[in-house]
Amino acid sequence: MLNLRNKANALDFGERQNRSLRDEFAITIKDLRRKACLTLQELEEDQASLTEVLQGRSLAEIRTQASKGLIYFLLLSILSIAYFALTVWGLQPLEMGWKTYLIAGALVIIGAIVFELLMSSLEKTIPEQNLRRGVVIICMIGVTAIACTVLLLGYLRALLHKLLLSLDQGLSGGDLTQATASPARLADLAFILWPLAGLAFEICAGLLLYHGLKNWLASAQALGLQRRIKARTRMLLALARKVQELEAYPEQWWLGFQNGVEAGEALLRDSEYMEVRAFLRKALLITAAIILAVVIFLLLASVVFSAEPRVERHGRTVLIGLDLTGSSSNRDRAGNEIFAKNLRAVGAAIRKAKPGDQVWVVGITEETFTNPLILSKETIPRKPKTFRERIRQKSLAVTWPGLEKRLKPLVAGSTDVLGLFLLAEQIFTALPGEKVLIIISDMVHTAEPGFKAILNKGPNLIKALPKPDLTGTRVWVYGAGTPCMSKQDWIRFRDFWKAYIKACGAELVLYTNLRKIRDF
Repeated sequence: MLNLRNKANALDFGERQNRSLRDEFAITIKDLRRKACLTLQELEEDQASLTEVLQGRSLAEIRTQASKGLIYFLLLSILSIAYFALTVWGLQPLEMGWKTYLIAGALVIIGAIVFELLMSSLEKTIPEQNLRRGVVIICMIGVTAIACTVLLLGYLRALLHKLLLSLDQGLSGGDLTQATASPARLADLAFILWPLAGLAFEICAGLLLYHGLKNWLASAQALGLQRRIKARTRMLLALARKVQELEAYPEQWWLGFQNGVEAGEALLRDSEYMEVRAFLRKALLITAAIILAVVIFLLLASVVFSAEPRVERHGRTVLIGLDLTGSSSNRDRAGNEIFAKNLRAVGAAIRKAKPGDQVWVVGITEETFTNPLILSKETIPRKPKTFRERIRQKSLAVTWPGLEKRLKPLVAGSTDVLGLFLLAEQIFTALPGEKVLIIISDMVHTAEPGFKAILNKGPNLIKALPKPDLTGTRVWVYGAGTPCMSKQDWIRFRDFWKAYIKACGAELVLYTNLRKIRDF
């Protein structure tokens, strides 16, 4: 009964929502239909106007008429440019400068407009057939006059140039009789013929402007109406599609709602028999959570109240020497900073340490032995049994990156590598177990006696140097050499340190210019 009542309530709610949607969409559909009626009325008015403008002609004829208008305007532009050039050419003897171009442009524009207005007036008073014949005759006369005047003007200018050339060459009075005309007479003839040419050009320009405007204006209105009719037709189609969608939406929504109610009822029937099982599962989860909380509490109590871990003292002693002098601030041939690479190598060596190791990190400076700089010291328990012991085991590997970010190479000072061996003797003597010495440096000892003495004397210098007791100590050297060191010098340094470490009773396991830390 509960399920049936819920279903009835859901269907009643859905029916109310469906009626609300139908009422709301009915208002919207009514507005859309009103807008469609107005658009249809405007479309019919535009179609009637288009029929009136066409006057029995087709749209193809209207487009042809518009194309003719464009052609007339193109011919008018060409003729105007030609007349402008002819006018400038004819006014050159007056030497008026920029005023020549201004006058020529004004004559072209004013003349074309005047003759266009004249043709418009004649169209209203003369029959169309007679007007066409007159236009043809005027065009033929104008073209003929243009051709004749251009030829005559060219001939006169040629004579004028010939006469001026003769004057420049200094002909005598008798020789001047060879010229066919004087400069004054030629100029008079030019000023007589130039207006005739201008008149012919203006007549043709006016006719072209008249026909261009007549064809273009007659077709522009019809083409504009056609574009507006297409736009209104597209709007009507869009409104019709929108009305159809709104009319169908409430029915689709109701079907979807009914399907959802049926699906919900089916899920509810399937979930009824699982209520007891869900209750039992919930009870089990609560019980398990309580038990887990008690276990966690007991573990935390054992960690908090447990004694400090007893570290076995027979583990290895690992001493890591890091070069902090100014030579480590240089860059290798690839542009990488050597000091940053040394820091990463120290981190890798720390991660290689085993449980039970006591790890020291000391700096190689100009006072490595006399004023030792201990950067870090930590003992890693062998077998961590509690949570605190596990934290202690990883403390050095976790705290070193923070210390690594704060370390910077020293700006000045020499490099005391020999002092590291003396310091190692002091540290190793106080601690039992296996001894490991890891040196991350270029091994260029610049303190007394200096690296030049090492290069020159090599192993022979060892007798004069202090030799600490490092018996049983294994030594690894990483990052030996500088970018500018030759192969021969690198070999000399290696042989010297190999002999010195052997003289101290230690074993040189590895001497390399790389920084890839191996297991130790």
